[in-house]
Amino acid sequence: TMVIALLVDRMGGILDTIWTIGGITGGAMYIPMLWALFSKRHTGRSVLGVTLLCLAVNSFYKLGGVFVLTSAQTQALGSVRPLVLMAGYEIYAARTGSENQQYLEYESARAARIQAEFQSEDREEDEHESARENRHGIKVIGIGILATGSLIAVLGSISNEGRLLVVGVGICVAIVGASVLRRNRKAPASA
Repeated sequence: TMVIALLVDRMGGILDTIWTIGGITGGAMYIPMLWALFSKRHTGRSVLGVTLLCLAVNSFYKLGGVFVLTSAQTQALGSVRPLVLMAGYEIYAARTGSENQQYLEYESARAARIQAEFQSEDREEDEHESARENRHGIKVIGIGILATGSLIAVLGSISNEGRLLVVGVGICVAIVGASVLRRNRKAPASA
């Protein structure tokens, strides 16, 4: 940070410095990690390798003085380079048939958890309890809507202006609340 602060004038000011640092580090640090979240072939080493390689190459191109790149070119190269490298590794790993061992272990554990959930003896009891709690929540919401509509209608009846409109809106809201309560009463206990 101190070196960057000292180089702000050499890099063309604070705005150019921000664009340069973003172009060098943005794509190189985030694209490989995001890609690896959705890939079953990338490993920690491949992500770290792509990140470090992109940081080094981006820094060389922008700060090495050999090439003069605009902020837009720096941003573009900083984003395209990690995408190309990640895609290249993905294709290589697919052709060789290699998959990340951690991914395979994760999928195996996830399948075991799903299987255990379906075989649970308490599943029916949990579903009944969940349905009861849902009905109670809907009842509370219906009472709240009904009470709000009634309050709007009462307050509208004592207002000086727009009485009919406010009372009408209050009655409509109260009807919605009553409808929610009525449907909740008719709903089967296990739903």
